Amino acid sequence: KAAQVCRSNAALVNKVLGSERVRVHRTKAETYLLRVPPGLAWDLVFLDPPYPLEEEGLAAVLEALAPRLADGAVVVVERSTRSPEPAWPAGLERFSEKAYGETTLWFAEPAAREDDAQE
Repeated sequence: KAAQVCRSNAALVNKVLGSERVRVHRTKAETYLLRVPPGLAWDLVFLDPPYPLEEEGLAAVLEALAPRLADGAVVVVERSTRSPEPAWPAGLERFSEKAYGETTLWFAEPAAREDDAQE
């Protein structure tokens, strides 16, 4: 049901934008990241892994995702409040978190690259 609501919302946004930029994929992130064509970069990513997912599995997804993000992108990871903060890979850093009862949202963005910091 949640994916269908997301698809409906994406269709509305695409209609307003006059494009097909917003897409919803209901699949395992690790599978999706392997089959997406190179060169595709995302501006906004919501990861809602199953709460019992081991931290190593989430870390692997974040590691594969980090180099695929556009400048200024935002990644939102939803986890159980009882779960530790995700292990952010090089190239991705947390900038905020918010807890809602049993759920915590972690917000991250691409880390500043050394060549960007020198400019």
